[in-house]
Amino acid sequence: MTLAMLAAGCTAEFVEKRPRRNGPVPEIVLDAGGGHLRWSLRGGGWLVKSRRADALEQIAAYCGGETKYKIVDEVARVDTEARYVTDDLGESENLSKGDRHYESRTVQHLYFECEK
Repeated sequence: MTLAMLAAGCTAEFVEKRPRRNGPVPEIVLDAGGGHLRWSLRGGGWLVKSRRADALEQIAAYCGGETKYKIVDEVARVDTEARYVTDDLGESENLSKGDRHYESRTVQHLYFECEK
């Protein structure tokens, strides 16, 4: 079970996928597509490298191959997300307990474009 929990944190997640948009004729591609992935920077160096490798694999699968995309930007920043659950929404005093309902973590964001 511990191995499964460790493996769950080894992946990148898509934030946005922009699908391919073909033009009026097959020879014209208006937008080859692209997107935005992110992964956590928590953990050891090997774990962060594993998440980045997973992100590149997901991009290659999305764009149709390892040479079919280019990285446009890559930046680390702190993301803050609300962690509300159904029980919290029913009790107003739980919502006033402050930062326990928010999770801040440093994540790496990678923006990419698929090649035409």
